[in-house]
Amino acid sequence: MPRQLRQRTSRPNYAALLRFDDEDDEGGPSNMAPPIDDDAESGSDFTPAPEGDKPEEESADDELDADADADDDEKMSVVPASEDEGSIIASQPVSKIQKKAPKKRVSLAPGISVRQQSTANSTLPNTHHRHRALPLYHRAEGARAERLASAPSPFTVPPVIATTAYSEQPAEPRVPKAWSYNVGPGPLWDLMEDRGFFKEAPFDEDERESVRRPRVHERIKIKHETVRRLSDEEATVYQTKGQIKCSFGRYPDQEQLDVKVFDTIRMDKYFPEDVSHVFSAGAPVWALDWCPVTPDGRDAIQQRQYLAVGPLPSHDYVPRIGVKRCSPACIQIWSVNPTPVSEGASAANGRGKKHDPGFMRCDMVLCIDSGPAYELKWCPLPSHDLLQPSGDPPEPPRKLGLLAGTFEDGSLCVYAVPYPPDVSGETEQNSGPVYVKISEPLLRIALEDTVCWSLDWANSEVLAIGCTNGNIAVYNIVDAINSKDPLPSHFYSAHQSAIRAVTWVRTPTYDADGEVTADDPTVIISAGYDGVQHAVDLRCPSGNDISRTRDAINLVRFSTYCGGHISVDQGYLKAISLSPVLLNKGHTILDPEGPVWDVGASDYHPQVAAAVADGSVITTNTMRNTRRGGSVPFLSHTIYQLDYNRKTGEYRMVDHLKPKEVPRIGGKSREPPKASGAWSPEVSITRVAWNQGNGLANACWLASATASGLCRVDWLSGKWLQDKLPYRSIEGIRGEVEVEDESDDDDDDY
Repeated sequence: MPRQLRQRTSRPNYAALLRFDDEDDEGGPSNMAPPIDDDAESGSDFTPAPEGDKPEEESADDELDADADADDDEKMSVVPASEDEGSIIASQPVSKIQKKAPKKRVSLAPGISVRQQSTANSTLPNTHHRHRALPLYHRAEGARAERLASAPSPFTVPPVIATTAYSEQPAEPRVPKAWSYNVGPGPLWDLMEDRGFFKEAPFDEDERESVRRPRVHERIKIKHETVRRLSDEEATVYQTKGQIKCSFGRYPDQEQLDVKVFDTIRMDKYFPEDVSHVFSAGAPVWALDWCPVTPDGRDAIQQRQYLAVGPLPSHDYVPRIGVKRCSPACIQIWSVNPTPVSEGASAANGRGKKHDPGFMRCDMVLCIDSGPAYELKWCPLPSHDLLQPSGDPPEPPRKLGLLAGTFEDGSLCVYAVPYPPDVSGETEQNSGPVYVKISEPLLRIALEDTVCWSLDWANSEVLAIGCTNGNIAVYNIVDAINSKDPLPSHFYSAHQSAIRAVTWVRTPTYDADGEVTADDPTVIISAGYDGVQHAVDLRCPSGNDISRTRDAINLVRFSTYCGGHISVDQGYLKAISLSPVLLNKGHTILDPEGPVWDVGASDYHPQVAAAVADGSVITTNTMRNTRRGGSVPFLSHTIYQLDYNRKTGEYRMVDHLKPKEVPRIGGKSREPPKASGAWSPEVSITRVAWNQGNGLANACWLASATASGLCRVDWLSGKWLQDKLPYRSIEGIRGEVEVEDESDDDDDDY
């Protein structure tokens, strides 16, 4: 007689009972773990496709929204426990529907498996919806903001009125939707609003710019012995050396000019309706930033705008990453000035101009011995002295602001930049720059065995430094200036290679009671040559990797309108959300035809500018329409494009290119990409920067720099689709007057 085994009785699985509640609230045996659906992509590029499944060609919209399409819409099925207590294997109900191909499933132990939350009541839209950006914080109830009452123009001060803040009802859903109807290259003046946050300003107590962006570092003064004016012979070693030939104007009837150092070209000579200026720094430029000034200071200097430019010594100069080298270099201080009254009146009458284009000039050249600048950034809040006009130049000169930069000698330096008229005493259009030698910076930070490469300000006191060995250092410059041996408040390792860019998430911090504190921002996002985007909260500096690619990442920029940061992922320019609802959801906002060197974002509007290696400066709207089938086009505007002839060594700048629309044709019928990697390095656009910190009236200025040494500033304005405002008026958008809400179906009416 064969041996018989004792029948095994089933035992209840308490982990399954805790994880998966029974609908009848009755206990019972559960011998089988619920199967977990493994259809969702793991995110790995090496995951093999299931047998019988062939990859389908995605449409252009699907490719652009690959990161935004949520995989968690697929719900995991929970298998009920078997009623047969004596059976060893629990049977599953067999579906009568014939499947095309078997799905691979894996069963995990109930104790370690996590049931996926149902998305039935979730606030996330479906997978065929483009998610609008959500703000990272809301202002206090009843908070007000400033907006322009009329269209701005260069060197004018339009009236500013108080309005409903973006986070108030009914403006919260209306303002993002209204921004999506912008089809112009620049921002819409009607909707611009300051969304920047700085701890120096009282939180939501006053909407005025002078309160939201106060003047800081008033006690820091320039020492007379640290500033010395150089003669022409002494300044020779610090001057940039370079001259190029470039063609300007309408193609093909362009005019070729020999552009020398400090030469400027007004583009209204070729395009009367444009307000643009081209100027030459004499060598490739890798650092560029606007200087913030208070409203009273701008009135005192006739709305003049200052720009810091950091060129290399020559076109043949090649800096090496991670190698410290001291050499003579310079920082150029340029200004955009209004046209004198007599000249402006005659020019306007002769050409019928709508706006005063003004003129550009190099006011001052700061001579330094720390090598060329890798990056330059002004203190984000106005840090100048009182700029009221005086009879004689004061001694010592007043300061224009605090300028931080990373240099080739491996250091980070903070300079107190003197006010140019106090040094030169000349403001004429044709006067040359004055060369000033600063003997020592206000603060110099040098780290052992590494080079300071990238930086970003959190506010007027704290800045973060990205190093070439993958470390990030955080300094409080007020404490560092007053200390003989400054030490960082935080120092941690974030990457395995050089850190190309860092940015602060400038949002308020809250205490346990939900009240806003006066603490500094705590979240830093960095991007390095290891292809990793890394985020860290300084309160718990363990860090998390946001994304990982096989390419070097050149940029990362925080955007308060996008509710997160902007970076590059496999050639696409993407806005990645940091809000809890859409955490780490990426939205493609631009598909350039070349690698992106830099991106510019503003606290005043959602327009983003990209500096592309193919020689083009492109702007696009990050708050575009959320509907795929809507009639509002997704446009990218090429402000200008730079070409280079390798045989003749001549350049060409092409303007007024038609805007491009994101193609909606997918599959095999889509045209092949026109991107190419055969660009000359001389045409690369290296930096772009919106003018922020000088009020809503100057937010339309965009500055860009190139590897050829040519730089450019443009006044860019937005345009409503078909010149029609949603909600009938700006007052309806802001909720200042009562209007009916428009549904998403109304998008087709535009």
